[in-house]
Amino acid sequence: MAKLILSPLFIVLFLNIILGFYGLLKFDIREKGGKFVLLTFIILSLVLGIVSTPAVSVLIARPLETPYGYSELLLPADNIKAVTVLSGGIYQGPAKEFELPGDSTIQRVNRGVKFFLDSEAEYLIMQGRLSEGPGNRMVQLMAEQAIRLGVDEDKIILEHESTNTMEHPYFLRNLNLIAQDAELAVVTSAWHLRRSELAFNNYYENISPVPAEFISYNLPGGIYNFFPQVSGLRRSTRAIHEYIGMIWYYLRLNYY
Repeated sequence: MAKLILSPLFIVLFLNIILGFYGLLKFDIREKGGKFVLLTFIILSLVLGIVSTPAVSVLIARPLETPYGYSELLLPADNIKAVTVLSGGIYQGPAKEFELPGDSTIQRVNRGVKFFLDSEAEYLIMQGRLSEGPGNRMVQLMAEQAIRLGVDEDKIILEHESTNTMEHPYFLRNLNLIAQDAELAVVTSAWHLRRSELAFNNYYENISPVPAEFISYNLPGGIYNFFPQVSGLRRSTRAIHEYIGMIWYYLRLNYY
């Protein structure tokens, strides 16, 4: 409990709200604009605190993951041509030797390798590019992880041109490995699958979504669910980013 109360997020939100109400009560703010600013400040702090609680952040993220919460999605069809794993970032260090796949990337590769080995797919494709630094570094780390898990190196394809979800299917198509009507399994975090499907369905006819990471089922439990926490803020931020991305992709793919 002490860690939560003394966390920078909790302290800042608490002080913002207290100082905001103190300003309303203590000072004679004659102009309506001054009161409006203080009220807006208080409301925004309250909203930020609410969406930072694990209980509320789970409610925000859950609709993204619910369509993919079925174990049948982890069973490959007989005619899967390829399995593509979308990157989720890496942990960079002062030198190349310190670099490691990020949490989301590790889970996606783990799920992708399991799905690939259970299937009769010809290729396991790693996709993604760092915005800075060596463009192929992220997929190299993903490939190394897959090889350690038992995948033959000659079956792994690296696609290191795409920098975002919309670009993944575009650059995958440019590899000329997979026909438009072939069965393609797309592995990514459950909360990211809907947006990925929107992008891949624009290029491929038969997509099999494979969820690799769920974030709306991890709760600290008890009263801790209702305290603002960085983990809750991160979960809400991810989910809201996905909702915005889905709307943008839908508009872009349908009206532009």
